[in-house]
Amino acid sequence: MTSDASPTGAAPGEKGNANALPQLTGVRALAATMVYLHHYPPPHAMLGSFLFSCFREMHAGVTMFFVLSGFLIYYRHSSADSLHRIPLIRYCFHRFARIYPMYFLVVVGNAAWTLIYSHFHQPQLSPEAISSLFLLQLTFVKGFSDQFKFLGVGQGWTLTVEVAFYVLFPLLLVLIRRFGFLATLALVYAFGVLLYGLGSILHYDKYFTPFQFMLLYTFFGRAGDFVGGMMLADYMLRTNLVGKGSASQAGPGIKLPFYTLLGGLGIAACLAVLGMLEPSSTIDGPFNPWGSAIYLLILPPAVCALFYGLIAERTWFSRLLASPLLVTMGASSYCFYLIHMAGPHYMLNDWVRACGIFPSYVVLFVISFIIWKFVEEPLRVLILTRAPSRLHPPHHGHPSRT
Repeated sequence: MTSDASPTGAAPGEKGNANALPQLTGVRALAATMVYLHHYPPPHAMLGSFLFSCFREMHAGVTMFFVLSGFLIYYRHSSADSLHRIPLIRYCFHRFARIYPMYFLVVVGNAAWTLIYSHFHQPQLSPEAISSLFLLQLTFVKGFSDQFKFLGVGQGWTLTVEVAFYVLFPLLLVLIRRFGFLATLALVYAFGVLLYGLGSILHYDKYFTPFQFMLLYTFFGRAGDFVGGMMLADYMLRTNLVGKGSASQAGPGIKLPFYTLLGGLGIAACLAVLGMLEPSSTIDGPFNPWGSAIYLLILPPAVCALFYGLIAERTWFSRLLASPLLVTMGASSYCFYLIHMAGPHYMLNDWVRACGIFPSYVVLFVISFIIWKFVEEPLRVLILTRAPSRLHPPHHGHPSRT
């Protein structure tokens, strides 16, 4: 899951100051940790049934990534001239540089690992099948199919959702300016239902079907996550809350961190209820109809409340998320997210179990930091510095982290 961790690098005092909201960079580390614990929860015997179920619902970290992405993309790219030709080309170029190079390398590496492993342990796939599966990943098309969504880099289905949002954002911005946020969200949902209907008629590789898949795994069902973040960003821009001082900068501020508590307890309550609604020991809570409603309608506002609290209220939690360690972990969280299930999943799962969940977590984040520092970030900077000068933002002195 990728999303930007801070409004992109403007000069100090400008909208989009990269240092204005370091606590939201730390949120990325928190969200990535939640996804890790969803895939590698502590043993059932250690936690008991209820807590084990709650840990299994830590996929809610994906919702946090989506809300954060909606917030930051709108915060950075909703100005009056954002739909003009050069800003729009710049937006697309920066989105590509931010998300694709690292994803490409991980897909290629995962494919090579799988081929080598299958050569010694399993029958080899045909060259045609390998080419087809590889193309589905690199084009993000796999995330539109229930049949292929976990193909290769399994967590890559979330990038299909993210890329769909990036591609549709200019259109969403036009619709929001004309009809408002909620009407635009309703239109997106309606279009998702239309795609589900077409998929049901065509019956082709389970694209946009079944309905639950469309709802939980595609942008057209998860649009509420992004629109919630966009609405929060719109409020922040209209009230200039960030300019008045964020949680990491403010004075005593609100003594009772109401929104931080509301958001944090709301997220915890959603995890608990989803855990109790799990249809079986192997099926997550959102696959229960009531669980879907909580996951799609209650969890995103709770995440928005937490983000508002982290920005508006001065708390130990916001200071922790803004600390150098958490900011560094947040910066490398995209790499962590891409590699934490790299290679054949069961092999990494066995390694995590053998070494321990916490030591494996630390090792994976150290590896992620090294990859971010010496591969991902240099590649991104290289791509942006090679761009035509007119694609650099007006305040650019260093390629902005968009």
